[in-house]
Amino acid sequence: MFTRFLRKSKSFSPSFIPIHSEKRMTSFPNESVIVNGNGEKQGGLLVLLRHGQSMWNCIPQHPDRMWRYAGAYDVALSKKGVEEAVEAGRRLRDIPVDVVFSSCLSRATMTAMLALNDHSSGKTPVCSSISGSYIEGLKGISQLPTGTALPIISSSKLNERNFGDLQGIPSTEHLKRHTKEFLHKVRNDFHTRFPGETGESSFDVYDRVIPYFESEILPRLLEGKNVLLVSHGFVMRCLIKYLDGMDEIEWNYQMSIEKSNPEECKLLASTGVPLVYQYEQRNKEDLKSDTADAIPIPRKIGCDRAYLLEQSCATY
Repeated sequence: MFTRFLRKSKSFSPSFIPIHSEKRMTSFPNESVIVNGNGEKQGGLLVLLRHGQSMWNCIPQHPDRMWRYAGAYDVALSKKGVEEAVEAGRRLRDIPVDVVFSSCLSRATMTAMLALNDHSSGKTPVCSSISGSYIEGLKGISQLPTGTALPIISSSKLNERNFGDLQGIPSTEHLKRHTKEFLHKVRNDFHTRFPGETGESSFDVYDRVIPYFESEILPRLLEGKNVLLVSHGFVMRCLIKYLDGMDEIEWNYQMSIEKSNPEECKLLASTGVPLVYQYEQRNKEDLKSDTADAIPIPRKIGCDRAYLLEQSCATY
C-alpha cells in the first residue's frame, strides 16, 4: 500500500498521525478517548458524512428528474435523502460521538439530526452554535443537564461550493450557456472557478475549509474526541484531498474518473455514506527530533466501499 505525505502544518501535534485502512465499518472502539496497547491515549475518530440527497440532486439521464447545482442555496432533503440520513445513522449508531460540525445549510444540519436521532448514546443533538466556534458550541448546551445533549456546531466555512451563475439553473440549460468541455473543466479542475462574481473553484473551497478544520476540528481530534463532520460534496472531496495528501494533478485525474470509473475513484463522495478516519499516536522513536513536525499519513479505518458505490453519487 502506498502512502503520500501531507504538507506540514503548525496545527498538527508532533505526536499524532491519522491512519486509515480499507476495512468495512463493522466494529469501533466503544470509548470516546481511545487507549492503545501501551496505555497511551490516542486521537479521536473523524467521521465524514455528506448530506443525504437533496431536492436538486436528481439524475440527469431522466428528463423528468432534472438536477440543479444547489451550492450555497438552502435546498431541503428529498424523501430519499431523509432515508439516506436515517441509514447513515444506523451505520453510525454505535460509534461514540463527542461533537458534530456541520455547514449552515439545512440539508447538512438535518442529515446530522436524523442520523443521530437513534444514537446509542441517547443524547439529543442540539444546534448549539452557528458561529463555527467550538467554545461557543459548548456554551450553547451549558444550561442543559450534563450528558444529555450533543452539540452541533455550524459554520459557513463548511458550506458547499458556490456554483456562480450555474447555481439553481436546470441541468438542461447548462449546454445552452457553455460548451461541454468548459462544463467538464469547471467541475473537475482544481483551480477553475464557476462563472459569475460569486463562483468558486475547488481551491477556493479548500482555502476556506482546511484552515477552519485545522483551527476548530483538528484540536478536538488530537484531544481524543470523536468528531462527526456533516457537509457537502466538494467539501468532502477537499477534506479527502487534505487527509490523503493528494496533490492537484492527482485531484484533477481523480475527478475526471469519478463518473466513468467510480470503482477506482479516491474522491468519491456519495450522499449519506460515512467515511471514518482514526488519529493515532506516533511513537517518539519515529520522530527524528523532539521538535520535529509529525507528517500525517491518513488511512481510512471505516468505509463500506460496496455501499459507497451503490449509493447515489450526485452529478456534482
